[in-house]
Amino acid sequence: MGRSLLFFLSFLLLVLLLTACLSGEEITYTASFTSTLYVNPQISVGTIGQNFSVYINISDVIDLYGWELRLGWNSTILDAIAVGEGPFLKSGGNTFFTYKINNTEGFVLVDCTLLGDIPGVSGN
Repeated sequence: MGRSLLFFLSFLLLVLLLTACLSGEEITYTASFTSTLYVNPQISVGTIGQNFSVYINISDVIDLYGWELRLGWNSTILDAIAVGEGPFLKSGGNTFFTYKINNTEGFVLVDCTLLGDIPGVSGN
């Protein structure tokens, strides 16, 4: 498969897995490999004015070159204040990371990809 098609299929898989995970279901996609995408922690409890973090994790991924996610919340009770890139994809080389927070509608859109003609990252 060409890198563009492989990237698109990996991206589509991650979006589908994230959508299922955010609905509270744990989903495993099986083809020639098994990867699991999950929100950590699944539930956060706090008081008014308290900050908390939510992490998006993946396990058993093979040759991940890039990803995109849209994470939503109830905008009447929460605001996002920061988004950060984790170390997983960076372990494969230089990355491009960008995000857009929309607290009015209650979502963040995040994109990350490796740069250059290099292999994707495998692992957890």
